[in-house]
Amino acid sequence: MSSKLASWKAKNLSQAGKMVLIKSVAQSLPVYQMSNFLLPKRICLKLDAIVRHFWWKTDPKEEKKHFLALRSWQAICQQKNKGGLGFRKFADFNKALVSKICWNISQKSDKLWCQVIRAKYLKNNTVLESSLQVASASWTWQDAIEDAHHLFLGCLFTERVWLLSKWQVRLHPLSHLSLREWFLQITTPDSNFFPDRSIQQEFITTWAITLELIWRERNDRVHCNGAHAPEEIARTALNKSIDHCMARAAKKSTEQIYCAWSPPPPGWIKINSNVSLKDNKCVAAFTIRDHFSTLISAEAKEIFASDPSVAELKAIRMAVSKIHADNVEHAILESDSAVAVKWIKNKAEEIDQAALIDVQEIRKI
Repeated sequence: MSSKLASWKAKNLSQAGKMVLIKSVAQSLPVYQMSNFLLPKRICLKLDAIVRHFWWKTDPKEEKKHFLALRSWQAICQQKNKGGLGFRKFADFNKALVSKICWNISQKSDKLWCQVIRAKYLKNNTVLESSLQVASASWTWQDAIEDAHHLFLGCLFTERVWLLSKWQVRLHPLSHLSLREWFLQITTPDSNFFPDRSIQQEFITTWAITLELIWRERNDRVHCNGAHAPEEIARTALNKSIDHCMARAAKKSTEQIYCAWSPPPPGWIKINSNVSLKDNKCVAAFTIRDHFSTLISAEAKEIFASDPSVAELKAIRMAVSKIHADNVEHAILESDSAVAVKWIKNKAEEIDQAALIDVQEIRKI
């Protein structure tokens, strides 16, 4: 690469010309090798240094001479919308290319080399289920599996995330396991992984959330979308786990009662309201029927509400405003939102501030 860059007569090139040559040629030269093997870190750093010297100096052969870098190489390798020039660091580029091997195999590509690897190393397993200890495995396959295994179980950053978690997991005793084997250990009913069986479900939830956050962090760093400290990842995983467990508990405690529509007494009308929330849009609707089940009025309207109970209140307010304008004296209101009904009947301990005005207006009518 040094000789290639030297032949370009850098002293006669503008910065724009250098940028085009670096992206289109210099950083593309080792793509074939990096697509098949994980290069040693020292080689990746040396390649970065060669390109860096070419960018800042006129002669890439003068590597031993000092030069003035106006910005750090890390900043220059950021995306253009982040203030960088979009250059790639060879180590990150190498990992991304090798990861494509796992991606093609996991997507069950019909390419011949994918079929050979699946038949030889995976059998009926997936990539994450495969073991690192495969006899006579090729270097390409070892590098591909090591990359996935390293990300979730071997990386120093990942080790710190697990150590800072609520469970203070140490990965070293688990380094010989694949993700599949670890998953089976923590999900098997008679597993001895947990000293206390009551924490199993909570640990599994935290485990899955942590893996997702580590994967997202890896993508953010590769695509230069920012970085988070291990403490932030561990704290976010804990908070998400708590929210998930609370949601599960609330779902179990919620009683759903299904009943058929019944007509109101003679001379009365019945109001039924409902809402629909989808794709950040909310539509409130109501129907008004008499004791003969005849539809008297109906209306649907798009409203702004992010909470289903608050949206249900707005639908109820639309309906009661309608019957108030029509001077209806005898009406029965029927809703499938227990929270909204409690708010209206003043039986709730607390009322959401977003619902307070609607509750007051409904009570007034």
